[in-house]
Amino acid sequence: MGGVSKILEKIGENIQILSFADNDLLNDGAKMIANFLKVNSTVTSLNISANKIEPEGIIHLSKALEENSTLTKLNLKDNTIGDEAHCIAQALRINSTLCILNLSNNELYYDGVLEISNSIRNHPSIESVNFSDNKIGNKLLNPIMKNLINDTLHTLHLAGNNISVLQDISDYIGNLTVLNLSRNKIDNNELRSLTTNLSNNSTLRVLDLSFNEIDGEGLVFISEALQKNSSLQYLNLSGNNFSNGIHNLCNAQTKNSTLLKLSLSSTKLNQAIKNVSEALKNLFPGLVELDLSRNFLGNEEIREITEALSTGFFIRKSASLKKLILKENKINQSVAKEIMGFLKSNPSITELDLSDNHFKIKMLKKIEDILEKNRRVKRENFKIQVGLSTKRNSPNSGSSLTTRSSEQTPHSLSSSRNLVL
Repeated sequence: MGGVSKILEKIGENIQILSFADNDLLNDGAKMIANFLKVNSTVTSLNISANKIEPEGIIHLSKALEENSTLTKLNLKDNTIGDEAHCIAQALRINSTLCILNLSNNELYYDGVLEISNSIRNHPSIESVNFSDNKIGNKLLNPIMKNLINDTLHTLHLAGNNISVLQDISDYIGNLTVLNLSRNKIDNNELRSLTTNLSNNSTLRVLDLSFNEIDGEGLVFISEALQKNSSLQYLNLSGNNFSNGIHNLCNAQTKNSTLLKLSLSSTKLNQAIKNVSEALKNLFPGLVELDLSRNFLGNEEIREITEALSTGFFIRKSASLKKLILKENKINQSVAKEIMGFLKSNPSITELDLSDNHFKIKMLKKIEDILEKNRRVKRENFKIQVGLSTKRNSPNSGSSLTTRSSEQTPHSLSSSRNLVL
């Protein structure tokens, strides 16, 4: 712990973002950080996730939150708040600056979660709360959602909480812009209550329903909602089973122009490629990013997919799609020619993720050359449209062909204002 103490002593006034994530701080380290927060007036973001901090350490941190007036973001993920959740709740009743709070995977219990959510309800600045992986369940969901009615709260994460009844959520999502319900037990029947609300919702921008128990039948309800909804921009349906029924999205695609990103990763699309192709011909007209990764798609499936996308672009006489994600499938050299032809005839696509497939470096270089040409076309069009120099105003080009995992590890020192340890 002496190392932590020395680091805290040397932190200058210019440091605003501080991370001690996954450093085995334990309770003693948490106490040191708490003492630091009581006197520090520059750090606005603190990440102490995955540090084996137990209730004793949480008590110290809670008291520090009561005194600190500069911290706006606190990440306590993967610790053990447990029975001391009431201390966090008490701190939130006094603190008035915190905006983003991550309490995921902290063994929160019934009374503690209720008390924290009640404090959030009256908090003047909380914008985002993460309660994921705390086994909230259906019994606790209704009172929590009632408590979280707050004019400032717009982002709510409830992933991995054994939620299977959505009526309690559907009644209270009016102010949210981001709702994460991934890794729960939501099936088609419960999905209906949420999508009924979504039809008339005008605030939600991001909805994550990944890794639930939804199948093609559930897409009927999603499609009906998307036909009426005009606010949703990102929909994550990954990890559900759409081996049947993917065509149910088609009705919505012709009537919805606001959806920008759609993720269908790990949805068993390889078992329904004909229906997938038909759906892609009627792609959402404003869609910018499409994720088809981890679907066991082989060369033949990719041929059908690229042909379907090209047909759809031709029919609509326009193409908005810029990023196509095909990572972790079963694609190899044999389909490279078709992919290059697809990119040449559809210059709107400037990013392609082929990581964890089977291509030789030489072929990947050829594909990247085409993507670069597409980006040049885009920059020239940009130059013409705004009448400004490309050199001064165009987006950075860089490589947009991903050939390995897109996950990146943080730099140890990302800037003079950020300290990551």
